[in-house]
Amino acid sequence: MNLDGVVPDEVSLASILSACGNIKVLDVGQQLHCLSVKLGLETNLFAGSSLIDMYSKCGDIEDAQKIYSRMPERSVVSFNALIAGYAPKDIKEAISLIHEMLILGLWPSEITFVS
Repeated sequence: MNLDGVVPDEVSLASILSACGNIKVLDVGQQLHCLSVKLGLETNLFAGSSLIDMYSKCGDIEDAQKIYSRMPERSVVSFNALIAGYAPKDIKEAISLIHEMLILGLWPSEITFVS
């Protein structure tokens, strides 16, 4: 993509990050994270949620939390990604995030509870 002079947007970046998370290739995901910073997309709601999801799926909950903390706007999707990362290791934090969702006026979805 970059070799052809095509600059990825938040949608293409999110797709590639999703693939990285699914196959757990953290090093490639980290490179894409650097690219998202360079492109100014790290705190974009769509790209940021995808970064949280990728880090969570790769088992790096600390970096997922860092991205989440920097996001100026959060959605059910960004909460779900972080909850999915915390649920297997720290159920109290996962429940705390659900409480935070409710305080912000966001309603948990079916995916929230599957996480």
